[in-house]
Amino acid sequence: MRAVTTRGLLFLLLALCGRASWAQVPTAPVPADLDQAIRTRDTAVVKADFATWDRLTTPDFTVVTKTGTLVNKAVKLATLRKQRPEATQAERTEQVITVYGASAVRRMKVNDDWVMELWVKDAQGWRAAGAQFTPAF
Repeated sequence: MRAVTTRGLLFLLLALCGRASWAQVPTAPVPADLDQAIRTRDTAVVKADFATWDRLTTPDFTVVTKTGTLVNKAVKLATLRKQRPEATQAERTEQVITVYGASAVRRMKVNDDWVMELWVKDAQGWRAAGAQFTPAF
């Protein structure tokens, strides 16, 4: 009986230590040029600046909306062209940006949705290549 209890305790401690170390993995700093591209593109959405949004978005960009609809760049750009400038930008919380060489993943909560964006760095600099919205429950 004692061996089972000791093994169980050891398993629990290893599991907790593993989770704690995973949760505390430091993230690399976000490159300044990526940070600037993200901020500029976010501002372009608020200001309905479709030229800037277009420049900071890859030609094959797609977004999956929170209703599950797949939208390509042309459709999203047409929607942005009809949009009026907003007074303020939606609050972004719990943002995490992880860089993997010439690509990066941005995860954040915007209003009642989780958003994940994929950014890539090419000859034109950092550009958004895709996004997915998922309702936050």
